[in-house]
This record gives sequence, C-alpha cells and structure tokens, in this order.
Amino acid sequence: MSGGGGQTVQSNAPPQYVQDAHQQNLGAGSALADRPYEPYTGARIADWTPDQTSAFNLARSSVGAWQPFVGTAGAVASDIATGGVGGLFAGTQPPQGATSVPGAAPRLVGNGPTMVQAQARAPKVTSRQEFDPSAYLSANSDVADWAHQVSAQTGQSLTDLAAQHWQQYGQGEGRNGAMRTIEDTVYYPSMQAAQIGQTALMDAARMNRGDIRDVTAGKFTDANLSAYLNPYTQSVIDTTLSDLSRQNDQVNNAMRARLAAAGAFGGSRSAIAETENARNYLDTVARTSAGLHSQNFTQAQGAIGRDQDRALTAGGMNQGMDWNVTSGNANFVQSANAANAAAENARLARNAELLQQANATNMGAEVTLSQFDSSQAFQAALANQQAALQGNNQRLDAARTLAGLGGQVQGLAGNDVSALLGIGGQQQGMNQANLDLAYADWLRQQGFPMQQLQFRHGLLSGPVGSTSTSSTKTDNTGQLVGSGISAAATVAAAFF
Repeated sequence: MSGGGGQTVQSNAPPQYVQDAHQQNLGAGSALADRPYEPYTGARIADWTPDQTSAFNLARSSVGAWQPFVGTAGAVASDIATGGVGGLFAGTQPPQGATSVPGAAPRLVGNGPTMVQAQARAPKVTSRQEFDPSAYLSANSDVADWAHQVSAQTGQSLTDLAAQHWQQYGQGEGRNGAMRTIEDTVYYPSMQAAQIGQTALMDAARMNRGDIRDVTAGKFTDANLSAYLNPYTQSVIDTTLSDLSRQNDQVNNAMRARLAAAGAFGGSRSAIAETENARNYLDTVARTSAGLHSQNFTQAQGAIGRDQDRALTAGGMNQGMDWNVTSGNANFVQSANAANAAAENARLARNAELLQQANATNMGAEVTLSQFDSSQAFQAALANQQAALQGNNQRLDAARTLAGLGGQVQGLAGNDVSALLGIGGQQQGMNQANLDLAYADWLRQQGFPMQQLQFRHGLLSGPVGSTSTSSTKTDNTGQLVGSGISAAATVAAAFF
C-alpha cells in the first residue's frame, strides 16, 4: 500500500456500492451531529394529589377546632366565678315574723313554742343557646349534601362536619336552624323527709360492625390486561422487522454479488445459500417478535400486581381508620354515660343528705318563741347554698370534660390528616413513576436514530473488497468514512 501517486501499487479497495453506503452513513451522521438540541417539554415533577390537597385543607380547617369546647368550658367557669355562688347569699331573706337588726342575726318574735320550717327556695331556671347539628343540616339542604359527600370520602361524622361548616361559614352567612334553647332548672331541696329513690344506671356503648369496611384482595384475572399493555409495542415490532428485512436484503445482495463474481449466480449453490439465509431470517423474525410480545406481557403483569398491592394497602388503611373512629365514638359514649350516671347518683345522694339534715333540724326546733333563735333560718339558707355549690361543682366537672373533648377532637382531626397524606403520597408516587417512564421513553426516542446509524455502520464493518493493480493512489475512503462514523457514534452514545 502506498501513500503517493505515480507508481504501480496493489490496493484492496472496497467495491463502489460499499463506498456509496459509507458516504450515506457519513451524511446521516453529519445530519445527526448538526441537529439542534431538543429540550424535553413534558412534566417532570408530579403535582399534589386530591387526597393530599384534602389533607392540607382539613388541617387548615381543623385549626382552632378545640375553641368551641374550651370557650364553653371557660364561660361556665366564668359564670360560676362571677355570680353563680354569691347570688345565693344575696337572695337570703329572714323568715316571716323575724326582725332584722343591722350587724346582728335576725330573731323571731311572738308567743309560745312553734316548729321552725326552713323555707324552700323556688327553682332557678336558666336558658342557654346550644348548637344543634341535626337541626342545622335539616334546615340547610346544601350543607347536608356536602356533609354526606365528605363523610363518605373521609369517614368524618356528620356532627363534626356540621359544626365545622357552622364555625367557618354558617355564622358569617347568617344561616338559620343552627341554635336551640336549652333550659336548665336548679331545684333547691326543702326540709322534708330524706328519700334517695331509684339510682341512675349507665347504658353500655356498642360498636357497630357495619361502620367498619371490609378489605378484599384483588385477583390478576379480574384486571383489564389490555389497559396495562404498552400501546407502542406493535410499532416497535414493525420497526424492528423492517430493519431485519432491510438487513436480509443487504445480505442477499452481497451474497449474490459474491456468487456473480465467482460465476456461480443462478446455480444450485445460489439456491441453497438463499434458502439458508431465508431460514435464518425467518427464525430471527420469530424470536424477535415473540420476545417483544413476552416483554410487553411481563411488564403489564407487574403493573397489575403493583396496582393491586396499592389497592390492598389503601383498603387496610381505610379499615384501620374506620376502626379508630368507631372505637373512639364508642369510648366517648361510654364516658358520657358514666359521667351522667355518676352525676345523677351524686345529686340524689346529696339531696337525701340535705333533706335528712332538715329533718334533724326540725326535731330540735320546738322551743319557746322567746328563746328560739332565727339561726335555723340561716342554716336552711346555708343548706341551700351547699346544694348550689354541689351544682356548680358538677358544672365545673362538665366544663373540664368539654375542655378535654376539645383536645381529642383536635387529635382525631390530625389522625384524618395523616391518613389522607399517606394515601395521597402513594398516589403521588405512582404519578411520578408515570412521568419518569415518559421521560425515559423520550430519551430512547432521541437515541433511536443514532442506534440505527450504528447498526448500518456495523453492516459495513466486515471484510468487503477486491484486489486490483493500479498506478493511482490507494483509495482508503471506506476506512476513513468508517472511522468517522465510529467516532460520531461514540460521541453520540455518551448523550443517549
């Protein structure tokens, strides 16, 4: 091989059709290298899911949910501190027939012994406004529809949703039917015979199995397989088969050229070679098509399994949330029943005790009118005051219970927020996986032309050429073109 001209050299130059193919590859490689950068325009980051947005809104709306309970408890305590007890002293009056001397205890006047009867104070009736969730939903059908929809989605009770809507929107909009008037009657015991009567019993709370959802595992045969198959599989198969067909044609052309050069074209050797090449081509087509179909089915099968696993996990979380809510409601009812029964029994026992004290006082009250001191009247007033103090203590206990419920309501709302965030996180992860898959497909599409160019270059990399004697400079165009395409393919492969 010589690098100069004018002397006779022996060269191994490739055939003209190979040189033409190298020129085509070089042109295709130059076009790829000159192609401008194409940015990816699809989404890369998954947005918040509806469940996550609902969790954010629920957390925001639950801020201050404890305030109605603590506010009511504070109002009760404030009422007791500012006037609930002192009013009893202010209302004490001397019994009929007594004289009042400033700075001294009142005394009775009259002749002869008499029975001192402590006067029973008239019942005290107070009224208060209380939120009625059932009446609020009945009077506002749009709110009722919203509450039923949200309750079905999140598991929240209609009572909590009605109170939430009233606090956030109903009061500002001036909606009707929300409040009801409650009258509380405080009875002061009179000095009569002590009788406890029948004690109050507590009803046991129960959990309803129908409030807890069942969890069932999905089957692969129940899934719609066609929805999970890659819709681009057939396009990939068609493109691959087209490439194989083009490669087979090139092989046949090269083989016929060799047979023609050897003078064996059209003979039995030509037929045998073409038959063997056709058999190899059909085997490759069959294996390639079967492999692509099998890969598509395997990917769809895995996607179905992952979806069913996520559905089973979500069902278990929903069932756990149902159990927690139902159990919590039952505990609230049980606690309320126990508190009501204890309060009623304490009231009955205290009334009996006060009445018994009144009877004892009456037995020692038979004294002469001149010697009898009106202190008995004050004792009756003190007994009434003690009864009022007992009632105030019960109201304080109820206020403490309300304040505790406020914290429990806030905690349950936090549990709902955590459950929604967990479900939304699973959904967002699936959305992100879909975006990542789309981006990976785009990268493969961008690199596909370079893969095709590498494939075409591979077809021309074998030992193809003919020996001749010439006095011209050796033509190494094929080697230079092949080297250039290999370098271009190497550089492009670094980006795809």
